[in-house]
Amino acid sequence: MSGRYTHVKPLTERNYPDYKFRELLAAVGNDQEVQDVIVTAGFEPPTAHVIRGWRRRNSIPPRWLPILMHKAMAKGVIRSADDLLKAPF
Repeated sequence: MSGRYTHVKPLTERNYPDYKFRELLAAVGNDQEVQDVIVTAGFEPPTAHVIRGWRRRNSIPPRWLPILMHKAMAKGVIRSADDLLKAPF
């Protein structure tokens, strides 16, 4: 490999961040409360089944993450995005 990416580690040696999305969802509330937050922001919410999938996979689609983070910050559960990182990284 040549060029500007010579410093990049092979895929097997990379340390990817691990996020506390389950904890974020729990802080926002149950599936209905997550849907309510999304509706309040002016969007059609995903189904409860989809939200349960987020909890199971510990993932939140990027489209919904800022809305849910804003709600968690308003509740005082997190102060910044860094609070979602599991240590160590």
